[in-house]
Amino acid sequence: MKKIIDYLRKIPLYWCLLWLFFYCSFGALGFPILTQTFGIFRPVVILTVQAALLATTFYLLRPNRFNKWFLSLIILYFLISWIYLPQAIMYGPMSMGIIASLFETNSTETLEYLQSFPWYVYLIWLSYLFFFIFLLKINNKKPYHRKNLAWLFFCIALTFTWAIKNPLSFWVKKEYRNETYLYTYLISTTSFRPFQFIISTVYHIQLYLEEKRIMDLAFNHPPSWQILSYRPKYQNYILIIGESMRKDYMSLYGYPFNNTTFLEKTNGIIFQNYVAAAPNTQVSLSRTLYRTNKKGDIIYTDNIISLAKQAKIKIYWLSNQGRTSKHDTAASRLAKHADEMFFTQKMDFKEKTFDIALLPELEKILSVTEKQPRLIVLHLMGSHNLFCDRLPDKSNMPKLINENMSCYLQSINQTDKLISDVNDMLRQVNQSYTVIYFSDHGLSKHEKFTDGMWANNKYKQNYQIPFIRFDSDSTNRTIIHSPKSAFDFINGFAEWLGIEEKTLSQQPSFFEDKPNGKIRVFNWHEMVDFDSLEDDPPLPPTPYK
Repeated sequence: MKKIIDYLRKIPLYWCLLWLFFYCSFGALGFPILTQTFGIFRPVVILTVQAALLATTFYLLRPNRFNKWFLSLIILYFLISWIYLPQAIMYGPMSMGIIASLFETNSTETLEYLQSFPWYVYLIWLSYLFFFIFLLKINNKKPYHRKNLAWLFFCIALTFTWAIKNPLSFWVKKEYRNETYLYTYLISTTSFRPFQFIISTVYHIQLYLEEKRIMDLAFNHPPSWQILSYRPKYQNYILIIGESMRKDYMSLYGYPFNNTTFLEKTNGIIFQNYVAAAPNTQVSLSRTLYRTNKKGDIIYTDNIISLAKQAKIKIYWLSNQGRTSKHDTAASRLAKHADEMFFTQKMDFKEKTFDIALLPELEKILSVTEKQPRLIVLHLMGSHNLFCDRLPDKSNMPKLINENMSCYLQSINQTDKLISDVNDMLRQVNQSYTVIYFSDHGLSKHEKFTDGMWANNKYKQNYQIPFIRFDSDSTNRTIIHSPKSAFDFINGFAEWLGIEEKTLSQQPSFFEDKPNGKIRVFNWHEMVDFDSLEDDPPLPPTPYK
């Protein structure tokens, strides 16, 4: 024991600080540094050895001859991990959802996203920055010794061997079937964390850009729809797409605070167990508004716009979500192909706008009499983070749970009021109408922060959303108890419009209380069984001072 203690005393302090930096950096890249997945001991040992190997490599780069390499590499590595750190705390490893949000978020949404982080995230973020600055400040360059070079090459060789051993073996055996399979295998077998992060990031960026390219090209190709008949029942079809509303905070679904007065008293169809396709906007809507095959792959030519156009329905798209300056979102790509579209703010909007700004445009459309049926899509900001920024007036807001959650409950009430206003407008024009409202995804509490909610992929409540339909001739209320998936929404959309399509018509009726198989969701990484997810119960509406 004495020999071990004497040896530990000889370990340079700067090497220990480097080890601590690299160990923490694995967490900053989204990898759990303490996990129960395979027991605690094994991953801690693996990460400890990896951090020690990197610390030794960079420690040997410190002498005068290699100092520029040391500074360049360690600063680059730090910047990558530091930029990703907030996402790592909130969402974990790199995923398709994070990449899609990165490309499809405008400057206002980015600012709101940064403001939505709990203070604790910024404390960790700044602490990590100051620790790294301290690390650079105490970097005392030491004279170069030839023996350092041999040790340096040995550490570099060992690092690369560890990083590429499994992928190289896989490549040599030519076991990969395609590029996607190759990337997936590399991510799962590359145990060296920095390499795994780089491979995962490159893969998800390429996957996103390829999906975007195919999606853009899809509108230049004819859809595969085969319409057998079209029998519209109504003149006005209103599709309202909400944002970030989980159903169990709505009094319509039993929450003990009245925030859905209109929906509770309206006759129509209420889906009790409607499940979103994915846990954030971009990934969810691309799998809801577009047709998917049995594997969950998106068929970009077949979507709600191309289907409605095949039936010669006039299409309007009104959005309070905005568009990004360089990359269209999953929804705005569809909007571009509507007959008419309206965005409350053009491109990269700078001002806050509220969903009620869509109502005057809706009124204009309804004031014009059309011979053909028309589809009007309203895309809301709804209950998007930051919740309090969604409210034009907070003076009468009840104080429940905490300020942030009070705003969330009130934002639900605001959406209920908007749907009521839409209904009043439709009644005034004296034309038949039908309305569908659903949210794109839900939210959940973070494990460490309970003063708000964020997107996540771990809980049922990230996917459990409201779905309501009511018509001008509805005379009673029907409750659909059978689980329904947003992957099947396009089937219900065709049925709603009165379109009989060859493939879709083979599916069970979307609006009947009959199950349509096991519910699966896309969790940013893969398709998983919805029932395998954890629960995130709603907080009771307890008053606060």
